[in-house]
Amino acid sequence: MAKMLSINNKMNVNYYAGNKLITFLISLYFFLCPIEFVFNSISPIGPPIKYLGIIIILVILFRAYFVQTHLIISWVHLGLISWCFIEVLSIFWTPSIHYALVYLSSYINVIIFFTIITVFKYTISQINLFLNFTLLGSTFAAILMLNSMSLYHGEGIRYTFSFLGAELDPNNAAAFLVYGVAISFFKTLNNKKGFSIFHLALFIINAVALFFTGSRGGFVASILSIIIITFSLMKNKSFFNSLVYCLKITLIVLTGLWILSLFIPIELLDRFLDFESYEGGSERTVIWDFAIQQLYESPIIGFGIGSFLNTSVNYFGHVKGMHNSYLMILFETGFLGITFFMSSIIILVLKIIKSRNYFALAILLCGLIPSLFLDALVKRFLWNGLILCAILIFNEIPRVDKSKEN
Repeated sequence: MAKMLSINNKMNVNYYAGNKLITFLISLYFFLCPIEFVFNSISPIGPPIKYLGIIIILVILFRAYFVQTHLIISWVHLGLISWCFIEVLSIFWTPSIHYALVYLSSYINVIIFFTIITVFKYTISQINLFLNFTLLGSTFAAILMLNSMSLYHGEGIRYTFSFLGAELDPNNAAAFLVYGVAISFFKTLNNKKGFSIFHLALFIINAVALFFTGSRGGFVASILSIIIITFSLMKNKSFFNSLVYCLKITLIVLTGLWILSLFIPIELLDRFLDFESYEGGSERTVIWDFAIQQLYESPIIGFGIGSFLNTSVNYFGHVKGMHNSYLMILFETGFLGITFFMSSIIILVLKIIKSRNYFALAILLCGLIPSLFLDALVKRFLWNGLILCAILIFNEIPRVDKSKEN
């Protein structure tokens, strides 16, 4: 294994491209993620995607070993591995081993999966397949939801979809639909024919389903990704082509607003427009204030993995989530852990700026923004954003059609 892995200080990734089996398995993974809860509800052996991930890791390592390929890890990987190492070490100072074990294996699994899947070299066609299957998975989930919508827990104004009694949290549903919104918007405009009606339809389907979830984190992530994609497609354009893009975007927005006005209840629209209530949902501000006050007692190394679950029981009388993934890292591993984690994000962003691949930034935000309001450290929607962004940055990337630039 030592011969297969080496550190790349300059992050120049020059290793072997995956074969068709690897491409198929990774594409299948991205497609199934939004509907994972369906399979979890009927599987007698645990989450099927977990086993798919193990197969992907083994196939990549098998391929690398037998073709004598070096899988080169970057500083992005080292930052996340270091954070995970601190989480593992923190088991020695966490107040509850029981709650620590809830997260321990999950943290290790996601870091291994992220590292192995992103140290492989991919071609443009492979990357486009990953994006297309991510879009198809999101759209399939959106269609399932729109076809069999139900109020979350049977009350309120937020919708989700259920299967055999299993119900998907609307925030988690929205966090996957964000990818469908971003990718379909990009492909609607970045098309050789100038405009893709097919992808516009997919954009509307994903956007409508996202609005029905009532997820404000998903709404913010979608708006930011659309703005960034618009900027990335308009840069270096002539005045005429910029005007054409503005007309296209205006058409998309007006079409989307018209469709939303036909289907979305006014209460949901009010929820999105009430910006002052964004932080207060699920008692977030109360929880965050409590967590920050506690951090004064151990700011450097935090309170250990799983510690907030134990602390919340003692303070609130029952288990509460942090509803902020980054504050959770800070609480568990202090400034030491959050520094390593955020260093990886910063390196990715700097790499994006250097390459000017702002579509990768939009994809990254699809994972990072919802995680500001959710406990996402063991959720696939956060890591899928990091994985897709890393693949886009470390490999050949889909470019805007040069024939349309001038």
